[in-house]
Amino acid sequence: MAIQWCKRLLAKGLSFLLGLCLVFIGMPGAIASIHTYPDKDQQVMYRSLQTLRDKRGQAWQTVFYKRVKDGVVGSLHLRLVGFPGVTELVHPRSLHIVNGTGKAWDAPDVFAASNLKPELGMHVGEYDLKPVIDVLGTKRPLWLEIPLAEATTTIPVPPFAVREWQQVLDR
Repeated sequence: MAIQWCKRLLAKGLSFLLGLCLVFIGMPGAIASIHTYPDKDQQVMYRSLQTLRDKRGQAWQTVFYKRVKDGVVGSLHLRLVGFPGVTELVHPRSLHIVNGTGKAWDAPDVFAASNLKPELGMHVGEYDLKPVIDVLGTKRPLWLEIPLAEATTTIPVPPFAVREWQQVLDR
């Protein structure tokens, strides 16, 4: 009687472990939120969208995108969208980017040249990452220092988001 009970317990345990293995083997390592959109003039836009919080706890939408026409990258931008009435960005001021080793770069503010409505400038920033993206790396976090009217705020960007930006580049 005790032997049968042990055999059943062992069989159930092995079945459970096998089921777990099948579930985890079949799961993808990470699910990227990269989207492709046809754009005007035969362009294609590739976009990564993340919601990240700054050091004050405020949520920001980070939209990293590139526009491609005939295989040539036309623009590579990072759009930061803060909550209306809570954030007030200063234009034109560069976005200061610091990586995990302490190296820093400035991405130019291109909000004025974008097709966004001027009244959005209070809570939307648009920055050209084309000059700096190749040196940022993907294994370390980044810190985005955003110029606001009242002070500068910092958004920590985790490595998974930086890797997703790299995936946008690779498309």
